[in-house]
Amino acid sequence: MPQEVLNRKEKIIDEAWTVINEIAPQMFADNLYLIQGAARIVKTMASNGLKIGLVTSTQGQYLETKMQPLKNAGVDTLFEAIITSDDVAKRKPAPDPLIACAQQLDMKPGSCVYVGDTTTDIKAGKAAGMRTVGVLTGFDEYETLETEKPDAIIESVRNLMEVIVI
Repeated sequence: MPQEVLNRKEKIIDEAWTVINEIAPQMFADNLYLIQGAARIVKTMASNGLKIGLVTSTQGQYLETKMQPLKNAGVDTLFEAIITSDDVAKRKPAPDPLIACAQQLDMKPGSCVYVGDTTTDIKAGKAAGMRTVGVLTGFDEYETLETEKPDAIIESVRNLMEVIVI
């Protein structure tokens, strides 16, 4: 490709990211909500003394936007550790972010349960030595998650307390 075409392409990509970064925070604030029952589950876990961490592939600069639905539901402060893709050298499916989260929670990975909605999440949880729970309210379907052999697969996060022993 000629250099002028490459330069134009890069300029268009940069302009698109500028627009995305301008509108995404308000769109998240106005239009994105937690899955029904999710806030109740987070509150129940916290009130039962469970430590709650969040591992996301989101970059740190976008974390506030991604956390907006949790903040709107009043549960954002219940997460005692948050790991973004910027916090570790290797991203999921490597175990690094999950292990970093366990360390921040002052827990051994083997005593943690990792909940995710993709095979990448289940791979990362298993690689970290954690119990894994696949949840079907996200990206992957039952058959896809089942290929990674999680310890449990649930329909929704609202069913999480059925598989976590307190």
